[in-house]
Amino acid sequence: EGGRYGVQNMKRLSFLVFFMLFAFKCFAESGVQEKFSNGQKYLLQLPKGYNTTERYPLLIAIHWLHGNASEQFNEWKFIANKNGYILVSPEFVDGYQKFAREEDQKLCAVLEDVKRDFSVAESKIFITGFSGGAQFAHRFVFKYPLVCRAACIMAAGDYDAPPNSKEAKAVKYFVGVGTDDKRLAPTTAFYKKLKAKGYDVTFKTFPRVGHTLHSSIKQAVSDFLKNVLLSS
Repeated sequence: EGGRYGVQNMKRLSFLVFFMLFAFKCFAESGVQEKFSNGQKYLLQLPKGYNTTERYPLLIAIHWLHGNASEQFNEWKFIANKNGYILVSPEFVDGYQKFAREEDQKLCAVLEDVKRDFSVAESKIFITGFSGGAQFAHRFVFKYPLVCRAACIMAAGDYDAPPNSKEAKAVKYFVGVGTDDKRLAPTTAFYKKLKAKGYDVTFKTFPRVGHTLHSSIKQAVSDFLKNVLLSS
């Protein structure tokens, strides 16, 4: 009797171990991780089939004002996985859009950690942001133009003047906004300033789209970044 119960318990234990290993394997293959760099939280996803013998493009997704890393991560995780990008989404507090707490330096530290720990193609780092995230993204690229190959700036409420910088002009820009978005006028004006200064910029408006990260905007960003990779 005791032997029979012992065998049953061993079977249960074996099944539990198998289940735990299977769950861990699925989690590892998904590549979704919550990480910290000197206290700075960020989410990271490795593309399906990730292996250390290849170098992967890296997409940085910056959340909007009052948002968080999880929201922005969920917006881009499918596109990143489909296109074979490593995805990084940092989480900041309000004021980040103007680097109030040195969030630009914190992102630089995150990128150094990611490049150290994973197989990143350093010439294929992209940044994208919508609304407050777009404020951060364009300021970051203007300040650190050698970090990113391309920047996707959508519907920011406030824009800095483009610097007359050869390095900043070497970055490829996508600027987008919905036609029903109150940020249409300032975003169009920003595009025109980039164009006037000789920046490599693509501009697109989205009919009947308000202030939201619509699926058509994300698809346009995806197509733009594919073309950037083809031209590299």
